[in-house]
Amino acid sequence: MIGLNPYNVVPFDYQVVACDGEHATIQVQVPINFASTLPSLLSSLQSTLSLMTQRVRVANAVARATDPVEIEKRKEQARQRESLILSRFDKCRAAGASDREAIRQTRDYFRSNGYEITSFVVEIVARDNGRFRKSKHKNKNDLIITQSRQNEKSTKIKSL
Repeated sequence: MIGLNPYNVVPFDYQVVACDGEHATIQVQVPINFASTLPSLLSSLQSTLSLMTQRVRVANAVARATDPVEIEKRKEQARQRESLILSRFDKCRAAGASDREAIRQTRDYFRSNGYEITSFVVEIVARDNGRFRKSKHKNKNDLIITQSRQNEKSTKIKSL
């Protein structure tokens, strides 16, 4: 514990000079010896408060991540999103669109309504729920991918 010497105690004085309802003007009087130290003290205090604010946000995020009620809410929201995506995808397929066209139309529909969604998300949701038909044009992993053309020179291996 730090002992305070009563002869070295610095007297501070402050007063509210003006107040207009939204802002208050506060005047702080410090001894001349302390005037050069005050800005660094306030800066240090600001950094400390900023760090505490960040730690509070992290603690809240950890609490939400482990809270069973919040976990169930997130699962329910995910189920609702999936059902919306699947219903739109099914409507496109019923209208005669191919799998790839239905993915694009579903993505475009949600983007036009202000939701950020990618074709990959639509495809994964549809695939996880068994919406793709088996086709002989798909690769052995059942993924829809485009074929890329490789340069013949890049595939040749030169012997030493």
